Amino acid sequence: MNTTPAPDEHVDRLIGWPELQRTIGLSRPQIWRLRRDGNFPSPLKLSQNRVAWKSSEVQSWIDSRERA
Repeated sequence: MNTTPAPDEHVDRLIGWPELQRTIGLSRPQIWRLRRDGNFPSPLKLSQNRVAWKSSEVQSWIDSRERA
């Protein structure tokens, strides 16, 4: 069974704090405030002290902001 995605198939990546902040231009407190209020995607807990976001969910959030 081949589990490698086809070249044209989207592969979701995980992005951490530095990339997330560069991508959306918000500070950690602003991001957590949005998350707490249900207005930003939830992170995945990778370890006790590390979280990351699915790039597709972040991009969907960005797209929804552009339409607003």
